[in-house]
Amino acid sequence: QIDPQIKSALGDPEMTSNIRLNHISFYFVNKNEYYSRKMKGENPIIIGVTLKRPKGKEYPKLSPTSPWTNEQTMIYGDMIIMRINVTGDN
Repeated sequence: QIDPQIKSALGDPEMTSNIRLNHISFYFVNKNEYYSRKMKGENPIIIGVTLKRPKGKEYPKLSPTSPWTNEQTMIYGDMIIMRINVTGDN
């Protein structure tokens, strides 16, 4: 559980590859607010998660315009976390 609430997520959990790790970046602002703040020179915080898919498992594509949901937490929750990084400063 992360606070504040995750407003959007971008990534490629649906990509299939034996040599490439997947990733999801979590944003605490929606897409429009993110770009608006970037234009003002602000750096909204992003949590980037590098993931490994369980063998043989497939995942649906993430929508870049839909907010993150509890259902998505359940869908992608069995992926193995390989690395977490946090970027941004406000």
